[in-house]
Amino acid sequence: TARTEPTGLRRALEARDRRCRWPGCEALAAWATAHHIRPWSKGGATALEDLALFCHLHHHHFIHALGWIITGTPNGTLHLTNPGGWITLDSPLPSR
Repeated sequence: TARTEPTGLRRALEARDRRCRWPGCEALAAWATAHHIRPWSKGGATALEDLALFCHLHHHHFIHALGWIITGTPNGTLHLTNPGGWITLDSPLPSR
C-alpha cells in the first residue's frame, strides 16, 4: 500500500542487488533508490519482485527524464531499452 519500501524490504533489495542494476555501474546499493518496474501509479507492487535499485543518475536521468524502459524480472535479468528501441542492455543479478 506504500510507494516507498519499508526497512526490511530495503535490506532485502540491498542484499539481492548489491549495487545499481544499470550495467557497468558500480554505485553501491546503499546509494541507490528503489525503482518500480511496473509503475506504482499503475498498480506496481512495493515488493521484491517488482523493485530494483538504481543510482540517482540512472534512476532519475536515464529512466525518468530520458525514458529508458525497464522490463524483465528483478529477481533475474532486467532488460533496459532506450526510448528509440535501438539498444537494449541486459542486467543479470550480480553473482554471489
